[in-house]
Amino acid sequence: MVNALDAISTALGASQTRSQARNTSSCIWCQGSCDVSTFRDDLSIKEFGISGMCQKCQDEMFTACDGPMRSDEEYDDLSEKPLDIDPRF
Repeated sequence: MVNALDAISTALGASQTRSQARNTSSCIWCQGSCDVSTFRDDLSIKEFGISGMCQKCQDEMFTACDGPMRSDEEYDDLSEKPLDIDPRF
């Protein structure tokens, strides 16, 4: 699993692998600090462990272009839900 996540981060154009980011406590995208005190909550810390992204990059990645994404419960029909696309691509 670790090799697959590292391969994905490299394939997406990150400057370092997820494992390297975790080992150096830096972000795979912006190389910013990923000290535990910089994260908003436990979920964001967990996401760093999965993706290697700092809080700022997580916010950019997981926020829709027109504002925060809605939860699945907020959609009457999930087919209306927009795709989660990183605006950097």
